[in-house]
Amino acid sequence: MGGAGRALLKWLSGTGYPSPSQALKADESTVAPFPMRPVIHFVAILFLYGCSSNYVVPVNLEAASPFNVHIMGDALSQVYLIESERGLIVVDPGVSGDENKILRKMKEIGRDDLKLIFITHAHFDHYGGAAALRGITGAPIAIHQLDATAMAQGETDLGTAHGRGKIGKFFLPVAYLFWRPPDTEADIVFEDAYRFSDLGLDAVALHTPGHTPGSSALILENKYVFAGDLVSSRSGTPTVQRYYADDWAQLGESLERVKQLDPILVFSGHGRPIKKEEFEKLELKQTQPDPLTE
Repeated sequence: MGGAGRALLKWLSGTGYPSPSQALKADESTVAPFPMRPVIHFVAILFLYGCSSNYVVPVNLEAASPFNVHIMGDALSQVYLIESERGLIVVDPGVSGDENKILRKMKEIGRDDLKLIFITHAHFDHYGGAAALRGITGAPIAIHQLDATAMAQGETDLGTAHGRGKIGKFFLPVAYLFWRPPDTEADIVFEDAYRFSDLGLDAVALHTPGHTPGSSALILENKYVFAGDLVSSRSGTPTVQRYYADDWAQLGESLERVKQLDPILVFSGHGRPIKKEEFEKLELKQTQPDPLTE
């Protein structure tokens, strides 16, 4: 973190600031006094609430086993609760605290049979609520082996940032002061093409590295894809990941792997579902740093 970032943390704390490593791993006993923290946290919660969305997408209606996808999102995270006759699945339970919105939705639909908590990748806004949700429901947490250690250590490695992603990377230590994820051990550490048949689910994990080493998509019924941050539609227009990557070249390869499935609908890490015809047109346009932002 540069001098501006350190100055920002010093201003927020009022009397001192943690180093980047302390900020990412600190508990209440190690963080410097933070008189502005409650105020800023309150403002952040209001902002997230104001940007929140909560809706349901009926899927596979023509089949014998249709299911509903409940989408709960805000400016920071997006949670998927998949409701089918075989049981419930959560994909990416959001930041720490988002487990409460999942539990409220489960109560609303009258279901308590959560079978799986699937983590697409080890970033705090995707796995932060997993440990608490498992503690209440008993559902196992699954993540690819290449991201399992990062999640177990409560880490978020953004890799190389491009464009506006550099702003997010700059503010990551501040986000950890409010939404630091607990160290979260996985119950299921999978490899590519892992099937969750033992849980009675027609679901397969597809390894889609690039954004992180262990990034993976959950495939349902061989045609519905929960792709994590491989793609995004937050701005309205679908795009391939363009802000953060561990390996930019792998992003393109992973995109092609998913295209080979010829999916009907792709649920992105942030934003609305992406339709088949939109997804087919996606291409990785940026594999090198933007010289205008370096």
